[in-house]
Amino acid sequence: IGRVLEILKENGIEKVATIGAKYNADTMEAVEVVEGAEGEVVDEIRPGFLLHEKLIRPAQVKVGGK
Repeated sequence: IGRVLEILKENGIEKVATIGAKYNADTMEAVEVVEGAEGEVVDEIRPGFLLHEKLIRPAQVKVGGK
């Protein structure tokens, strides 16, 4: 999968950074709130992608909450 991501990046497509990042509603879709640090992405369900810095698919993530 590393080679696939490399080829995508060469063509202007980048994966949205998720795990450990602060939840960002502009690039992510929260599908579940789980135990963990408030507002921090705990798990990635489906990766998201940007094409030349424009969102083409939001990442589906699990977000920490109290």
